[in-house]
Amino acid sequence: MSLSAIKGCRSAVNSVLRAAGRVRLLGDYRISDLFRVFGIERPVVRRLFPAWDLPLVLRFLREVPFEPMRECELSLLTMRTVFLLALASAKRCSELAALVEDPRHVRFARDYSSVTLVT
Repeated sequence: MSLSAIKGCRSAVNSVLRAAGRVRLLGDYRISDLFRVFGIERPVVRRLFPAWDLPLVLRFLREVPFEPMRECELSLLTMRTVFLLALASAKRCSELAALVEDPRHVRFARDYSSVTLVT
């Protein structure tokens, strides 16, 4: 059980005890010390990026409907290509978000020889 779940249970029990006129758990230093120890022994791990499995994604991109390539729809092939280019370029999230199909975010040269991403 996570520390936040235990704290939620403590609050629920505290509400019942307070309604019954019993001791309050929230002000007890022993309970506070116990939660501090829980926090030290099992610190909260914050993930900055969503967890995903790159080999799984790449395997998926090598299967139907993306392969064989001559039978792949152009829209799927385009999405696959854009994804692989974005992955290879390792650009900032704002630059990758600009890849949406919206004239406010993407500017093509007049002869379509280049494209500028507007972030």
